Amino acid sequence: MGKGSTIEGMEPFPDPPEARRRIGLFANVTFRPALPEDQPGVRRLAALDSSRTPPGPYLLAEVNGTLRAAYSLIDDSVVADPFSPTADLVELLADHVRRARLAGAR
Repeated sequence: MGKGSTIEGMEPFPDPPEARRRIGLFANVTFRPALPEDQPGVRRLAALDSSRTPPGPYLLAEVNGTLRAAYSLIDDSVVADPFSPTADLVELLADHVRRARLAGAR
């Protein structure tokens, strides 16, 4: 992600540097659409977050290969691992979704 991130149909854009710094300069952060086999992981995050499992589909955030947050593309709700620093990760997820929606509206 250091060179920027893309969502289908979008040009790469730079990551907000302050959020990248707080997540960890050397962390490998991946955003990807959820697959059916990710549902147990999303349910696990919801349980850890003391939340209901949000409606899918989701955009997932993984840090160093570990699922840390899931963003519902239906109602914009988020579940995240409360035992990891995820506030900035959720901010980046929301920014990705917002940019993708803006690009799709063009």
